[in-house]
Amino acid sequence: MTQITIEQVKPAYFLITGELNVYSVPQAERQMAVLLSPISAGEVCIDLQAVTRCDSAGLALLVAWLRLAKRQQLTLVYHHLPEQLLQMARVTEVDSLLPLSA
Repeated sequence: MTQITIEQVKPAYFLITGELNVYSVPQAERQMAVLLSPISAGEVCIDLQAVTRCDSAGLALLVAWLRLAKRQQLTLVYHHLPEQLLQMARVTEVDSLLPLSA
């Protein structure tokens, strides 16, 4: 089984480490739901610089986290999206949905 770690670096800043794939995504989705629940408003940053690999399930996870944040009236921003993930987003034409930092 693949490990994924979500570290809350600051109250609204999370560092994702490991592989985002079909094996790790269910755990990551549940964990982020728990971590976001106490945040009531504002911008939440998700830093993906330590993601080592990803597949289409990882891309689906980013979209699921957007839905979760929207339900909680939060603004989500992804930082350091890995090139592999960005390429998948472009090919599947969901790149315009992903809020990326400049």
